[in-house]
Amino acid sequence: MNLARLIRSLMLALLTTVLVGCGAKTPVSVAPSNTPAATAAPTVSYTATPTLTPEPTPSPTLDPLVGSWSDNEGVFVLVLNPDGTYSISSEGQTATGSYSRAGEALVFTGADGNAYTCNFSLDGGALTIQQDGYAVLHLIRISATEG
Repeated sequence: MNLARLIRSLMLALLTTVLVGCGAKTPVSVAPSNTPAATAAPTVSYTATPTLTPEPTPSPTLDPLVGSWSDNEGVFVLVLNPDGTYSISSEGQTATGSYSRAGEALVFTGADGNAYTCNFSLDGGALTIQQDGYAVLHLIRISATEG
């Protein structure tokens, strides 16, 4: 679960608890009676506010590749989102598309529909990517998830 979704879920649960705990009580109107005061007091009833229950948020295991990655100079930034989309930014240009993981390979499919397969290795906060015939790209984690 990403951090932004978790915070939104917790805020919704807190707000729901506060609102239900302070829920509006609507009294049923009781007509005045001409009966002497010695009779029983008029009965007032309240209508309870329905309880709001937030949908349970699944907590999937986060893929260790998900997050933001950058080269040491901060020129190249790769963001791998939990929904299988990516963005690559370098020197003022950005490319987006989808990605999938196939064993020790990442398959990036660009907006143009072309797919590129790259071998990768992950060692803690270090990600190494290489596409055949191209230079090896060494990246470091700059954030674990994107919201």
